[in-house]
Amino acid sequence: MSASGKKARERPARKGWRRLRPPLADELSPEMRSIIPVAFGAAWTIFSIWLAIPWADNLANLVGTPLAWLTIGGIAIGPGVINSVLLSSLALERLPPISPLPPGGRLPGVTVFVAAFNEAEHICETVQSVLDSQYPGDVFVIVADDGSTDHTACCAEEMAREEVEVLRLPHGGKAKALNAALAACRTKLCATVDGDTQLGPLSLQALVRRHVDEGATATAGAVLSANPRVNLLTRVQAWDYYLGIAAVKRGQNYFGSALVAQGSFSCYQAEEVRAAGGWPSFSGEDIVLTWTLI
Repeated sequence: MSASGKKARERPARKGWRRLRPPLADELSPEMRSIIPVAFGAAWTIFSIWLAIPWADNLANLVGTPLAWLTIGGIAIGPGVINSVLLSSLALERLPPISPLPPGGRLPGVTVFVAAFNEAEHICETVQSVLDSQYPGDVFVIVADDGSTDHTACCAEEMAREEVEVLRLPHGGKAKALNAALAACRTKLCATVDGDTQLGPLSLQALVRRHVDEGATATAGAVLSANPRVNLLTRVQAWDYYLGIAAVKRGQNYFGSALVAQGSFSCYQAEEVRAAGGWPSFSGEDIVLTWTLI
């Protein structure tokens, strides 16, 4: 997996045409931010119900009217309403530009946590991608080896750099590994990446600059599949990442906050994470931590 960004190509406006731009979400009043997507969703619901009447009548002859509408609502109307709200919020959402750094400006120091279990094949590439980041500030890496049975810790220790610390831990799960890294963290900001995540050269800088600009407690980065065209499974995974992060999280941000800062690439205020008790020892620890911080 890799985290990266693309710059849109600018095109000249056609003569005789006036280019229209949806307003920035911040240009709308709080009431309008909520009213527009909800109104669009309500209109889509009414249209969907009207469109589904013939289908419901036919299905009611087989299973009865209540079950017919329940079935149609579950497989068609409900998902359609959710997507209509999402699409309308995406049409309005425009992230403000990241404020430029002054000449010689620096960003706060950040420690990147890599919780790894049997990642000997990828761990060196992951750590090296972090160290190669074009980041105007101090970058440290803590590899928390969660009792790996392969050579994950040895591979990480072979990198032998001042900025890299390797914690050899008994196997206790990803949450305990991340909390051990948090205890060893000495910077105000911390970030998490998975053991098989590779950062683009500007990924960490873009994530932290957005985090600092917004004054956020946690900021989720974009994650893309590094091998999207190998087979059907990788194609599905690539679409899942794109839909779940590029679309759904942007839609959630329109309403004020993304609901999950995923563990594969996110940035946090270290003290806020400590105050929240760190990562809980549950499945989906990144989800539970995000909801605690919210």
